[in-house]
Amino acid sequence: MQMRGNQLWGRSQKSNWRPVVLAAIAILASAASAECRLPLALAAGQYLNQLERYHLQKYQNNSVCEVLSYEYWNCDSKQKVVLEKTIPVKEVLGNYCMPHLPPPVSFEPGAFTKGAELFSWRDDHGYLWFSIMPGTNREKTTQEISAAKVSEGFLKKQLTQLPEGITLSWNSLSAVHEPKELEFALPPKSLVTEIKRLAAARKLQWNAD
Repeated sequence: MQMRGNQLWGRSQKSNWRPVVLAAIAILASAASAECRLPLALAAGQYLNQLERYHLQKYQNNSVCEVLSYEYWNCDSKQKVVLEKTIPVKEVLGNYCMPHLPPPVSFEPGAFTKGAELFSWRDDHGYLWFSIMPGTNREKTTQEISAAKVSEGFLKKQLTQLPEGITLSWNSLSAVHEPKELEFALPPKSLVTEIKRLAAARKLQWNAD
């Protein structure tokens, strides 16, 4: 049964729509994949936007913000246009979700004098996350790694921003303190190939560990 927008979001239904939307987001997110799922992105974005409208910011949280961010950056240009016409995506992700999303990693050339480290892992809901971090001489904690997580779509953008010619390692677990705390995993072969293609375009040198 379809519900009209005013039925779902109206003031008189304010006490009822929150669990309905959260349940829908949870169900859709449980089947996470690397493709953009536009209905899920729309549901997450509308939910966050309505919380702001009714001054219920205390219910905004990292889970829903991560869903919107993950799906948005996996959308193609046409899907992003649909999203941006329906909800103020930049406002939602840039302002409402700012306290709930990881801060951007600095991609200044000086930050990568010791190369870069790429990590990928799956969370409990099946989402495949990535993080690119500056290389160091010390072990990184899983908390550091997960705090810099991004989706596949945003990772591709980050790869194009890395300084040319630096070394890049991928899931070098010898550089991770207590690696069993995250389920490190590689993406499907097609995405591995795409990531390596983007790395080659930046003349990155793979550091086999």
